[in-house]
Amino acid sequence: MFFSGLTFGYQYGGDYENEIGLDEPNTKTDWVTPIRASSKKFVMESKIRTDEYGLELTKRKPQSAYPLEDTKRDDSIWFIDLKRPVDGFKFEQKVWSDRLEELPSGIYSPETYKSMFFTPLELMKRHAYIFTAGMIPYQDKSVRFANSKTNNTLSLQFIGEDEARAENDDFLVNELDRPIMLPEIITCEHPIDDNLMDWILGTTKVKVNGSYEDIPNYYFKMEIINDDGKKEKVFLLDLDQTGKGKLTFQKANEEILSATQVYNPYPPNVFIGGVSDVITDVSVLLQIFNYYYANDDALLGTKKITSDNIPYFKVIGDNIEFHVKHYFKSPIIEFKNGARSGYDITTMTYFVDADGLMRRI
Repeated sequence: MFFSGLTFGYQYGGDYENEIGLDEPNTKTDWVTPIRASSKKFVMESKIRTDEYGLELTKRKPQSAYPLEDTKRDDSIWFIDLKRPVDGFKFEQKVWSDRLEELPSGIYSPETYKSMFFTPLELMKRHAYIFTAGMIPYQDKSVRFANSKTNNTLSLQFIGEDEARAENDDFLVNELDRPIMLPEIITCEHPIDDNLMDWILGTTKVKVNGSYEDIPNYYFKMEIINDDGKKEKVFLLDLDQTGKGKLTFQKANEEILSATQVYNPYPPNVFIGGVSDVITDVSVLLQIFNYYYANDDALLGTKKITSDNIPYFKVIGDNIEFHVKHYFKSPIIEFKNGARSGYDITTMTYFVDADGLMRRI
């Protein structure tokens, strides 16, 4: 859950007999995360290839024309991004205009490049919902490019994206997908009878890409009742039917919520906070945070928080953006883009948004 490094890409690709491999982007890339207290790496390397130069070299020596000649890629398998034409049944490979706003840059032949969906950067972005679970306190820190096996200057702007991003770009954690799980493991004992096992191993019909599929229930978010009698959303990691029965869950990320925009009467970059019914008093907020600074052994001697660096409720445009950093012993939460709930760090009182104000309930 806490990874100091990331590796995405492929075990094969880029190792050709000539210099063309230097232009191949679909190989392997490493990134460094803001986490320093861990040596764990998040590694996703596929044995299935997506390198286009390797695919083209293989296509040029078909077995029918070269029955007695072996190549390094005879046993290789490739992922290919396909589409089915509206007026036909034969699949064909997608071209850049099927996925991108504009031609790729940073590659020798952008017009013919077709494997943009499989670049190491795109793999990294698609897995962010997993590896960012341990980075919630580091929203304003960067996941930094470290190195790449071959071409890292390829730049792509996918349809719907605001700008092109290069394979060697750094990314703020808050630019990546929110984690669906929190770095918290829950274990409990519970009898696992046949009925419960049938439900866990059962399926639920879900519409995927226009057609219904039977999805195993253990992939879905579940709800449990904890020792305090409160409900918690979790994902099932493991179970053991023997003896009293044991279940292992990972807590679901319910703290970062999506919500529609709300009217905000405050100008941009105004901080609000405090413990009154309507939270507007910045001075009260400063007292709260500096009290926690003074009473947190790990932070003694560090600088006090001022109105210039309050890591708390921050108003951005028409949305309220929460910032509660890992400076204190209180829970770590990050809410963005009009999120409608949060915790006051002194009383653990639950807050909801009302007409752009944070009100205590």
